[in-house]
Amino acid sequence: MTAISYQRVCKTFVNEQRDSVVQAICDFSLDIIENEFVCLLGPSGCGKSTLLNLLAGFLNPDSGTIDFFGQTVAKPAPDRGVVFQEATLFPWFTAAKNIELGLEAKRLPAAGRHQVVEQMLALVGLSGKGHHYPHELSGGMRQRVALARVLALEPRALLMDEPFSALDNNTRERLQDELLRIWSSHKKTILFVTHNVEEAVYLADRIVVIGPAPQSIRAEIVLDKVRPRSRTDASVRYRSEQLRQLLMDLPCCLAPSSLQKGQNNDH
Repeated sequence: MTAISYQRVCKTFVNEQRDSVVQAICDFSLDIIENEFVCLLGPSGCGKSTLLNLLAGFLNPDSGTIDFFGQTVAKPAPDRGVVFQEATLFPWFTAAKNIELGLEAKRLPAAGRHQVVEQMLALVGLSGKGHHYPHELSGGMRQRVALARVLALEPRALLMDEPFSALDNNTRERLQDELLRIWSSHKKTILFVTHNVEEAVYLADRIVVIGPAPQSIRAEIVLDKVRPRSRTDASVRYRSEQLRQLLMDLPCCLAPSSLQKGQNNDH
């Protein structure tokens, strides 16, 4: 079953300072099946986060459509859980309370909320840490709390925007393993944005290489579904080198193509 479908999506942004229109996404189409783990891989500035924010409902496309399990995305909804690069926890609430907030919005009774919170803390390996405040937790622990907060709402898909990029290598690898463990036991559709080649090869079922508009998709690579993978396996190293070469051949994405306001942008 198709979970996510981008159909000829375009998105531009106005740069008032330069009096120009920045073309972030142009004529982008992609289908993702239910429970698939897809990584959007590409350098900074090529529209990966824009694609995620469009699917989350934080932005609306200029043209084209985005469907989620057959329904057109028009606004944010709890069935699309978003995990950001920063944990974005409320510092004045404990870890448990941060997780509980979304459940309160769903009007779940207190006993049920507390049970779910404990389950989620255990799921992300933080049993007994619920009473700690964010400043008392490491960066990796805070990101686990952020993930638990999203999972507590039982979304059908996880949208993850470089969630481990700010962490040290050891913590990043531990959280990658945690994410795969959770994904294997609580099957979710995952769209994961990264610019890290090794991370994409280790995590994904399929990698979509993104470049600057107007030719956004530069390659799609389907990976061996046999798991667990070894980071040092020859096939993993081969795929990593293949993707690294693809990225090196891409035009620079740091200055997306722009047009003077009022000029036709072919949308």
